[in-house]
Amino acid sequence: MKINLQILIFFCFKTCTECISWTLLNKPEQIGNSVSLKCHLTSELLCCDSFARKWSSGKTFNLIILNGVSSNKTKYKEIVEHEYNTSTLIITDFSEKDVNIPYECTYGFETFSKILELTPANFEYHPVEQIPIEIDVNENHLAFSNITFKTIYPPPVCSALEDVKNISSRLLVKTDKKGMFYTSNIQLVYDVGNSCYSNKIILVQCFIGNTTLTIVNNTISCPQAILTGLILKPLLLSGVVCLSIILIATTFIYCFRLKCKYMKYCQRITQQEESNIAMINRVPGTE
Repeated sequence: MKINLQILIFFCFKTCTECISWTLLNKPEQIGNSVSLKCHLTSELLCCDSFARKWSSGKTFNLIILNGVSSNKTKYKEIVEHEYNTSTLIITDFSEKDVNIPYECTYGFETFSKILELTPANFEYHPVEQIPIEIDVNENHLAFSNITFKTIYPPPVCSALEDVKNISSRLLVKTDKKGMFYTSNIQLVYDVGNSCYSNKIILVQCFIGNTTLTIVNNTISCPQAILTGLILKPLLLSGVVCLSIILIATTFIYCFRLKCKYMKYCQRITQQEESNIAMINRVPGTE
């Protein structure tokens, strides 16, 4: 008789385990939004008001829902789908206090509980900071961007491109643990060189779990000072060269004219002297 009772207990436990269980919907869920746990109550045809339905949570399994009545209407809500024999617990404003704790679904004498674990497969915590951000280019042709995500999960995996060129080596990502979550600083310092002439696109993206976030998506645009320098420097150099040529040419022409005037002056003096000598030779008594 004792053996039969053990077999009966084992059979009942196995049957109950197969009848009731809950799962996390919409993986990965986003922390900060509403999170849904769906419990399959029973395999019976008549469901789901024949017995008491309840949801409990926490280490002490505090009652949060009983037959659709919530202990905190702004936090918890139940949706029952009789045709599918399910009860779904909606947890609004899901936070770190709501994770890594057990949740228990009960229907009559059947119950199922397990810990809702914080894993990359289950949850993501997206940054609240505004992205994408603008990139700055200074007078030294350095493109610079910097952003800090105060709370993020899981740790970001980031990459950077200049058009199709991989420039991830110019990307610095510093991530630290912050309780259950992370804080992450992402910096890009890149010498754009002559990119101002070719309108190249700088793209920085980070994977947060399965989600891709665009941190930077900018076409390189040089500041006016750089553009002015890039345009005026060649012009100034050309101007200096032209002025030098003009100055040399003017000096050469001036010297040439001065030399010509001097030669003409010397020629007149010589002619005058020759004329004076001829006159003296013609005067009587001078012979």
